[in-house]
Amino acid sequence: MESDFSKKLDKFSNKINGYLNNLNYKSNTPMKLQSDTHANFAPAVWILGVLYTPSHHLSDGINDFMDHNGTNLMSDISSRFWFTYRQNFPGIQVARKSQENIKTADTGWGCCIRVTQMFVAQMLVLKLMGRSWRKESGEIDVKKLRCRVKDCRWIYQSILEMFLDLPGQAFSIHTISELISRELNSENWQPGDWIGPATAANIIKHGIYLANSSCTLGLQLDDIRVYIARDALIDPSEVYPESRLDQQDDDFVVVLIPLRLGANEFNMEYKNCVLKLFCFDNFLGIIGGKPKKSFYFIGAQGDDLIYLDPHFTQKAFNSTDEVDFDTYHCNKPKTVNISKMDPTCTIGFVFRAKKEFEDFQRLCEDSKLFHREVEKAGSCKFSCPMVAFGKRQDSSRTRLYTENDMCVIEDDFEVDENTPTEDVGYVLL
Repeated sequence: MESDFSKKLDKFSNKINGYLNNLNYKSNTPMKLQSDTHANFAPAVWILGVLYTPSHHLSDGINDFMDHNGTNLMSDISSRFWFTYRQNFPGIQVARKSQENIKTADTGWGCCIRVTQMFVAQMLVLKLMGRSWRKESGEIDVKKLRCRVKDCRWIYQSILEMFLDLPGQAFSIHTISELISRELNSENWQPGDWIGPATAANIIKHGIYLANSSCTLGLQLDDIRVYIARDALIDPSEVYPESRLDQQDDDFVVVLIPLRLGANEFNMEYKNCVLKLFCFDNFLGIIGGKPKKSFYFIGAQGDDLIYLDPHFTQKAFNSTDEVDFDTYHCNKPKTVNISKMDPTCTIGFVFRAKKEFEDFQRLCEDSKLFHREVEKAGSCKFSCPMVAFGKRQDSSRTRLYTENDMCVIEDDFEVDENTPTEDVGYVLL
């Protein structure tokens, strides 16, 4: 009797929380793009490597932006997978006695998990359908993709099914919660607790490994490798290690980079570094947000970031046969000024071949693409990388450490075995 009452109370609580959450979601300002004026042209919009500019023929601000093929901006945004809070899914066991034993909704605690799902889904779309895929057309360029299946609709449904809120699905909230529980076992993490972007990077790596071993027939996922760049340092010898016998130079490699770009607030000296990320078509976006709110950042216009917001509660589907596909795509993206971005985030890139990675590294190093200029003592300026390439055990590298949220570089520094590890990082964390 008591158990039935507890279940009813939990179900009622989920409905109330979902209702209040959706009121808050709808009250937030939707995406507002800068439009042309009599004095100035509107800044271009970048969505994960695709450039959109005003067509000067339409009046609607959002629909006024087109790419070089004449494709509408919203067609791109609404084609990204959008995962939000869900309720009434099969229960997730909670071991902690101070909480209810079963979680059937993730409202209030699952936002970073949902953003992680969106991030992984974009990874799979790039691999299996390509950046030019759009939901309404369903067309893919099979010549550029190494996928054994040419039925785009089947691929699309197969990707989505991996994320449904059902036990056993590769990237369901049930599977991800189990992975987090193992990852944060020492911290006694339980469903109902929050996670951050750095934890999300580790979960992606473990999740891809599991998906490789149980991938859907016909989807080639076994050549996906995930590399996490600790301390914002990308070591090419770790990305493509020569010692791996099973490695191929055309493996699909995902590089994840957890970052902390400021102390308590986003350091605006990193602004241009972050905005440049969206110019790359192999960029996966940003797992980030505002303090205690996770968003999936997919684009930018000027100093504003465009994001998909998971803080909207919808019903879960208990069968793959009853899925409403439209509820997994967003027609109301949002924007926020980059200054309000939480400094903790995880960014990611995909590389389809070793040469593509080497070209990217060369571009970053030659152009200092992700460097910021830091002024110290009012006169001297130092070039500080947000992301660096190098050998993790390179004893002759430049010393770079933080001092009052400023990067300080000292040349001709050799790492000593007695030097604290926090003093030899490459970037402000």
